[in-house]
Amino acid sequence: MQRHIKIATIFGILAGIYFILPYCFGIAAKHYAFTFLENENQTLGKVLGIHLDFDQYDRGWFHSSAVLKIEKRSADGHWEIIKKIPLVIDHGPAYREENKFQDGLGMIKSSGLQLDNFPYQITFSDNIGFSRQEGIFELTPNKSSTYKPEFQMSSLVLYTNSNLKATDFQFNVVGQGLHFQDPQQSYSLNLQNLQTMVTANYLDDRHWQMTVGLNLEKNQLTTVLPNDSSSVTVNADKININGMHFDTQQIAKVLAEVVQLKQAADEQRPTKPTAWMALLQQLITQIVHNDTSAEIKGLSFVTPMGQVDVQYIVSFPTLKTEHDYFDVATRNVGNLEVEIPNWKFVNTDANMMFALSNFQYNEKNNTVFSRHSKMTLGAVNISNVQSTGNTHIFYAAGLSYEGELHGDPKHLSQTMGWDLSKLCFSDNCFNKIHGKLELLQMNFDAFRGIAAATQQVVQYDPQQTESIGARWMDLASAYAKLISPDSQVILSHDMMTPFGEVHVQGQLTWPGLASQSTSVSEAFPAFLDQTVYQLHMIFPAAYVNAFLNQQTTAPEPAPAPVTQNAASPAAPPVASVTAEKTPAFEVQAAQFVQYALNQGYLKKVGDAYTVDLAGKGSVLTINGIPWKMPG
Repeated sequence: MQRHIKIATIFGILAGIYFILPYCFGIAAKHYAFTFLENENQTLGKVLGIHLDFDQYDRGWFHSSAVLKIEKRSADGHWEIIKKIPLVIDHGPAYREENKFQDGLGMIKSSGLQLDNFPYQITFSDNIGFSRQEGIFELTPNKSSTYKPEFQMSSLVLYTNSNLKATDFQFNVVGQGLHFQDPQQSYSLNLQNLQTMVTANYLDDRHWQMTVGLNLEKNQLTTVLPNDSSSVTVNADKININGMHFDTQQIAKVLAEVVQLKQAADEQRPTKPTAWMALLQQLITQIVHNDTSAEIKGLSFVTPMGQVDVQYIVSFPTLKTEHDYFDVATRNVGNLEVEIPNWKFVNTDANMMFALSNFQYNEKNNTVFSRHSKMTLGAVNISNVQSTGNTHIFYAAGLSYEGELHGDPKHLSQTMGWDLSKLCFSDNCFNKIHGKLELLQMNFDAFRGIAAATQQVVQYDPQQTESIGARWMDLASAYAKLISPDSQVILSHDMMTPFGEVHVQGQLTWPGLASQSTSVSEAFPAFLDQTVYQLHMIFPAAYVNAFLNQQTTAPEPAPAPVTQNAASPAAPPVASVTAEKTPAFEVQAAQFVQYALNQGYLKKVGDAYTVDLAGKGSVLTINGIPWKMPG
């Protein structure tokens, strides 16, 4: 008997708790619902320009009902009601939603909500949890609506998560079957799957920090070319971008500079030529952090001229918290693949044609200290469409290029090799082209100074005190800092011309820098004095002979007629004017070549000329003969 009484007592207590808890949780849910709206109006509401409030709230035992009033500030500063939404609030501590049990203080929900002139119905639920608030907002097509909008979709779901203070937000948008067609039908956009992730932290009324991610699958963008019946289509199997960081205060500064540049352009005031590029670099630097990554697969551009296929993966795992654009450009890790099977463009106005086939480029890098690139090209052709025969303005075939960058911040080396089976300029063709350039043991840290000095040159402002010549010298000194006593530059190049072979071999070293101080290496003239160089060349004599014959047989330009009248002084003789006139560049070049032949600087061996140059600084010999300036 006592056992049954105990069991009945326990069930009675549980039943009492079951019936009393929803009532108590209903009180708490109402309090936190009002508190959350008040906090949200102070944070997110100010950004969006909206105000949320409960127009009425009827609290029940297990459920409550309410009406959510949405207001928007009008142009005159007053709040106007744009919508009232009926709500149902299920009381905690537990409830069933979408075939699963959840816990919390209460669940706010509404279904089948329809807005005026909106072809979609809205269903949403918002769980007031014990520590955070989680919401689901779903848009689905309204089958009863006859209005067909420009933007259509199968479904769009927004998942929200925030703390009860409404200072920490997480948004996740998932969409399927999205389609947009502009009214003029000039372009259309199709997205099979869309997912966007945003985290937003409220710091004050004008300061938010956000992290954005974007994932698109099976995408297509088609646009019609102006004044043409053809179109350009962009397809992408996957576009996944994560970890893009936005700070509203920093973005506001960039936008302010954009407005200034736009106003200067509208008023036709002078601006720095690279100002827009500098702003873009500044924006990229702010967005990219060490958790930023991007993956693009199956990207293709289909045009009437041809198709371009691209694959790209990039991340920045070694990027420091404090970084600049130079770090972003040199610290990335990734893989790039570009392929163009065929490309043909015809300019009918100029009667010119550009054609390209079998272009492939691949680059793999693990920061700037381990980078490998390879490029191949079947053929490229520039020709006149009205010409007959196989005459090309420019033609190249069988190109292969391979480059590698490796080392560490103090010893960075780069090698570049190229092969080309045929290269033609009009009827003048070259074959069997092979070359290699090696830049060994460079000082990587100098590249940052080169970037800064280059920026000072291209953004030159005449109002500043330093002359453009001084800035060019600063740039040269910045390049000089690349060099150490172990640095080398090695070049080799061979090819077959219509008149014979060409061989070029050269080398630069700086062994004397070991005894030089840093301040000396910064002075560009002193740096040149420490340069040790060697150059060996063999090339057909026919080119030298043809050039000299051309200058010898070229007719002298007719002198301008000389008139004289009584009021003007006597003009000097024509011969005197001709003698004082500076010769044309071609004439000066021919005189220099003839001087080199006379001095033995060009040595003829069979049907070729050879040049063996060696020296240090301004002291050099050519073919064993000390160099002496002409004149």
